[in-house]
Amino acid sequence: ILAGHHRFLSPDEAVLPGGFTDPVGRFDTLDVSYFDDRSQTFLTDVLGVQVLTLEAYVIEHLGSILDSNLDDDIYAALIEQLADHRELLDNDDTRSTLSSLTLVRTVDGQMRTPRDCYFKTGELSEILGNDESLWVDTSLFGTLQKDIIQLFLSHLGMRDHPSIGHALDRIDTIVEHDPSERTVSAIVNLFHFIFLAFEKENLAEREEEFEEEIERLRYTDWLPAIVDGELNPSVWVRANRNHVQII
Repeated sequence: ILAGHHRFLSPDEAVLPGGFTDPVGRFDTLDVSYFDDRSQTFLTDVLGVQVLTLEAYVIEHLGSILDSNLDDDIYAALIEQLADHRELLDNDDTRSTLSSLTLVRTVDGQMRTPRDCYFKTGELSEILGNDESLWVDTSLFGTLQKDIIQLFLSHLGMRDHPSIGHALDRIDTIVEHDPSERTVSAIVNLFHFIFLAFEKENLAEREEEFEEEIERLRYTDWLPAIVDGELNPSVWVRANRNHVQII
């Protein structure tokens, strides 16, 4: 009988975490705090206990673990453990798996993929507003851990600048309200961001790749306009309406 995290285990049902600490204690992993290196060798060589590698843990089990509503402390320990193992980024399979999983807890309490959220900065919030679904919940980590985790997630697709899709979502939110000095100012900022993004990413030559975003820009009523020499305070217009003068 061997000590697991939540119960005692027989050798044929237990597994040893190989080269990592399992803060979740799932899948009948043994609590390695009870076993030194010699004991672990005895467990594997004599008793036949299987070793669960970190790669297998990520690829085969991490998705269901993240879906299980982990307590804050356990979730934070899990993310810190993953970020401490940079070799996961060197393995195509584990990196691809981590990139596709809802790995990041955001301020609204939901889980999202790294490419769908950000570490909040003043510049980002100026473009994207204060949508809590976009911001990593950094309250779970200390300052040092936050920096390590931010670097780790940047290798999994997390951006340091807004995606065009998120900028367009912000536009949709703004134009739910009539044009005003505040909303027009926000739209002008977004217009400049999108213009620079199109230039920087050379999106004009990648139209197929960004077909959905370009369609939204063309057919959404999102631009403030001057009609008969004055700002129209009650309507937004599309970019392809050539009978109005865009500000």
